[in-house]
Amino acid sequence: MHLRLDKYITTRASITLTKWTGETGKARFVILVVEDDDDLGEAITFVLKEAGFETELIRDGINAMQWIREQVPDLVLLDMHLPGISGLEILDRVRSDARFAKVRVMVTTADLMAAKAAEGKADVIFTKPYSVTDLLDSVAKFSP
Repeated sequence: MHLRLDKYITTRASITLTKWTGETGKARFVILVVEDDDDLGEAITFVLKEAGFETELIRDGINAMQWIREQVPDLVLLDMHLPGISGLEILDRVRSDARFAKVRVMVTTADLMAAKAAEGKADVIFTKPYSVTDLLDSVAKFSP
């Protein structure tokens, strides 16, 4: 699996992103990206930092679910195949808990069956490989 990063090419991983809405002390927009491949995580982190996001990597489903419960992000970029808890299980838990009613979920997967399973639950489904431009455009649609 590869993520096309225009001139940077890599494979997969997991990230937490925070985009500040400005330097005036306004509220922040928090994105949790969960992806288990280290190379892809590093590449996405680099691209998102260049686009103005702060990033933190999370590489497994258990830590991702814990982070979601503690932080309640605005947006989750979620791989479907993760160690610990699958992306589909995380998606089901987020959708079944009223605390997360406003959380948007973008699923990323190379597995067409997993993508099909996420239909009707995820706000956006990306099949890998996908372009950085498409990723950033989708993130922008959800950010304030």
